[in-house]
Amino acid sequence: MSRAAAHVLPPFPGLLFLVGFMGSGKSEVGRRVAAHLGWAFEDTDRAVERERGRSVERIFREAGEERFREAERAVLRGLSGRVAVVVATGGGLFLDRSARILMRQGGATVWLDADLDTVRSRLGSGTGRPLWNAADPIAVRELYERRRAVYALCRFRVDASADTPDEVAARVLHTIRAVYH
Repeated sequence: MSRAAAHVLPPFPGLLFLVGFMGSGKSEVGRRVAAHLGWAFEDTDRAVERERGRSVERIFREAGEERFREAERAVLRGLSGRVAVVVATGGGLFLDRSARILMRQGGATVWLDADLDTVRSRLGSGTGRPLWNAADPIAVRELYERRRAVYALCRFRVDASADTPDEVAARVLHTIRAVYH
């Protein structure tokens, strides 16, 4: 590669944020990508649960969605300045403009795009998922479509439908390396 070509390539991101709808595989894929890179792995939902001492579902039920979103943003701010971390974000975190800015400043965003039929098959009744209402397919589709419009703002998009987490992780790595190496 010429010196000029090397000069225009962006540096490899310090953080890699996996974004997508619930059931898209962010946590499973993220663990595999992190292991392959030799990086740390963080899941914002699990971090909120650790910090608050209760499940996401319970936080939603007892404190409401906005309190949960505040906790998510605090976790995200806590990741600022870290390097070599793959982050599986909660399905709604990227909807917040300030969170999107933090993610873009700190690293690369990858949308794991799973079609709704795949999501439905993975989530089933959605136990433990406060915004998943399998009994109301119209509400599920509306939530899914509304979020997809924002997820499309990610730097990268990887198809996460109907494949194994290993296959999706390989696609994430290939996509990132195509730009950064």
